[in-house]
Amino acid sequence: MHPSHEHILTTNPVHIWIQGNKCNVCSTAIGHYPFFYCCTEKCEFRLCLRCAVTPSQEERKIRHWSHQHQLRVVERCATFECDACNKVATDSSYMCDICPFWIHKSCGSLPRLNILVHHKHPLWLSDSLPDIYRQSQQFCKICKVEVDPSHWLFYCANCRFFAHIQCALSKTPLMTVPAADEPSLNCMKQKCIKDMISLSVDISVSPPILINHWAHEHPLALEHKSASVITMDDSNQESSSVGPILCDGCTKPISSSSDDANVLYKCNQCSYALHRYCALIPQEMNHSKLGKLKVHKRRALSNILECCENCYVLSNGFTFRPEGESYDYDVGCVSLPEKIKHITHHHPLKQRSSGGGAVCKACSSECWGWLIIVYGCEICDFNLHSSCALKPRTVPHRWDPHPLRLILSIEDDVEDHPQDFECEFCSQVIDTNTWFYHCNICDLSFHMLCIDPYFLYANVKFGATGIKKEDRNMTLVLNKKGRPVFETRSGRWWKLL
Repeated sequence: MHPSHEHILTTNPVHIWIQGNKCNVCSTAIGHYPFFYCCTEKCEFRLCLRCAVTPSQEERKIRHWSHQHQLRVVERCATFECDACNKVATDSSYMCDICPFWIHKSCGSLPRLNILVHHKHPLWLSDSLPDIYRQSQQFCKICKVEVDPSHWLFYCANCRFFAHIQCALSKTPLMTVPAADEPSLNCMKQKCIKDMISLSVDISVSPPILINHWAHEHPLALEHKSASVITMDDSNQESSSVGPILCDGCTKPISSSSDDANVLYKCNQCSYALHRYCALIPQEMNHSKLGKLKVHKRRALSNILECCENCYVLSNGFTFRPEGESYDYDVGCVSLPEKIKHITHHHPLKQRSSGGGAVCKACSSECWGWLIIVYGCEICDFNLHSSCALKPRTVPHRWDPHPLRLILSIEDDVEDHPQDFECEFCSQVIDTNTWFYHCNICDLSFHMLCIDPYFLYANVKFGATGIKKEDRNMTLVLNKKGRPVFETRSGRWWKLL
């Protein structure tokens, strides 16, 4: 006899045809054990070995720090709203037989002191907001939503850091933008690619020394040290130029400051190179907003510049096309996180479909079209184009010896400037309700688009050969004035603008 059933139980071996059947107490497959218990009255009651040797339900009670009564351990999974995390989920549980207190076993098993990625100090788990902090509203430092004083939470008494359970237990903190400068932005984008890859590939496994990549005709070798510069010889230029190695996948520099010891995969027969994580980008992937995506441009087969449907920037790196469509997205836009945190807004911003009526707070233009990626607040009316949200906080410009700062708010970022702000590039007056770049020392200002008139080619790897334009084989280089041009084999120059 077993306290979970009224009839006598007998042992039976686990056969292949019944190993998928579940235990009537804990709902786990009985095939995990060599034998199981079944009812002699043929009422199809099955009991796994673990539940058979577990003490009776009366004995399976615990004292939990969060509740005044003893809690019964319920191994059978159930779907319910937990009194700890306030989320509906399916889990084993701890249940009170005296009052309606019911928590997920995963929540009840959390230690009181936790080391989590979102804060530098260990966080205490509490079943409610301590009285000392109830004199004013407290907000979750991760999602910026108010903390309910009666709900479980994590907190740090030294820093007055508070967080919802689900927010604190999330493994990846929200990406905070804007980045400090363009190198920081490039590192941020590479981390986005790494996070995207980690959903389908185990990145903890040591990478192979030599790979055959789907985008290139030659084998690629793993370099264990940073190859920080590459020289591009050009007989039509006065001297050779030296610059960082650019990745042929994301077209961004392969930084020597990478936290990964194995920095890149490189071809020994040509200048083709990939970040370690760009080399792991699959040919097919699922996107939460864009659906199923397939790689469209294989650089070994075709070097036509593609225009991204989201940021409208040309690229000769990896681009992806939604199934059954004729437009493309570059890998930088495809790998953008589903949620971000922008310093101008107190709530997280989530990717959503752009519809009519929504206006970007950065450029004051409508977030039109269903094909572009927009970050919007789920609580209030705040929207940003993804391209606006990623603008770096400071950028250099050859007309100013100082870095120009992204002005997010006139009141906070600029003092004593009663006159209009005029763009140095287009000579138009800047609408101060929009974001723009400005130098407080030299009083130079630029629209976000005017700060780099060649932004259209920001995702083009210069020096790449075999690029096709108007059926001519060309090489994309910079001319002596620093402008993007094509050079044909005959030495003739073709301007891109």
